[in-house]
Amino acid sequence: MRELLSHKEQRQLKILEYLFENQEWIHIDTLADILDLNGRIIKSDIKEMREQLSCFDILSSTAGIRLTNEHNFGIERIYRHVLQESVNFQVLRAFFLLEEPFTFEHLVQTLDISLPSLRKKVAEINNILQPKYKFKLKVTPISIIGDERDIRFFFAQYFHEAYGFFKWPFDLSSEDVEELVTFSCQGNRLSHHLPKYVSAEDTNCSQSPSSKDFTET
Repeated sequence: MRELLSHKEQRQLKILEYLFENQEWIHIDTLADILDLNGRIIKSDIKEMREQLSCFDILSSTAGIRLTNEHNFGIERIYRHVLQESVNFQVLRAFFLLEEPFTFEHLVQTLDISLPSLRKKVAEINNILQPKYKFKLKVTPISIIGDERDIRFFFAQYFHEAYGFFKWPFDLSSEDVEELVTFSCQGNRLSHHLPKYVSAEDTNCSQSPSSKDFTET
């Protein structure tokens, strides 16, 4: 799923991963050399990430910078933050959860984004998805079309990695959760819990893509 992040989001995640794994003080110039990034860009990213990250803090001193993790959270907290805040994933989530009317204008209001920007994002997402998944976003009408198993697999994986089992963005019964967990862990097919506007063009479902952890590049 990492490939769906913007270049900026991937860069900031790269910085956070290094600081999480190496929690000693480090000068920005040294970090820039290690990560092959521009020092001024790192400074700008750190300023932005300080404002966004609630579970971690990035300290600065004459010794450099370091990430503090007072509550001993796992790195999955960082991944969940990135997935929830990513613009591309917000678009995907909106397509999946959008309620009627299923129109582009309604989606623009939901995401608080301009119409040209949204069209560009949808095209970008489809280009990234196509080599790996057999589905795409359709704008007229708003829908997700393609191989049903791929659609189910992708969104089951996304919601698990972005929210875990404790902060779902929608209400599920205990039976729904049990079926979703079974599907996520074993690759079985969910039966009927996708929204109405998710359609399957290919009734002969192909093999689901193998699950790849978000930590993989």
